[in-house]
Amino acid sequence: VLKVGDHCFDNCTNLSAANLYGVNSDGNTSLQQIGDGLFYNCTALKQISLPDNLTSMNTMKDVFNNCSSLDYICLSKNAATGDTINHTNFTGCSSLVTVKVPSKNLKFECSHAGGSVDALAPANLGAYTAFPTSFTLPDEFVIMGYNASEAHTYALHENHQLSFCYLDA
Repeated sequence: VLKVGDHCFDNCTNLSAANLYGVNSDGNTSLQQIGDGLFYNCTALKQISLPDNLTSMNTMKDVFNNCSSLDYICLSKNAATGDTINHTNFTGCSSLVTVKVPSKNLKFECSHAGGSVDALAPANLGAYTAFPTSFTLPDEFVIMGYNASEAHTYALHENHQLSFCYLDA
């Protein structure tokens, strides 16, 4: 399987876990693309790791939109230079605590104003909560990545000031 299509698990509200690491005959995953809205409104999904072979992260939209129980995500390490995670991928992920970014190239869509078009801004993550404008990130929220990476720059930007854990320390 090279691609899992758009909205494949859309509204599977009881789906709490998913394994995208299916293997081919040589023991490696063959999955290269996931469709828009793949886990849209999967409100019970807790944790997910994206396969390393995943490409075209720049084009993904709404993949985890309203996955309100999602607390951990590990993104693909093979992001191309310039790949940017669209803010709609995390809209409504109000339980998100850990974002692991094993790619130095992967960027997050960001207005640097902290608004709803900022991928990991409270206004975006808390979009579907009762009071989205007063939603705050939990104290334990952390981005994990490499020094001098795009994720590092994002986390430490003056409008974000997010906790950052170094994978290369």
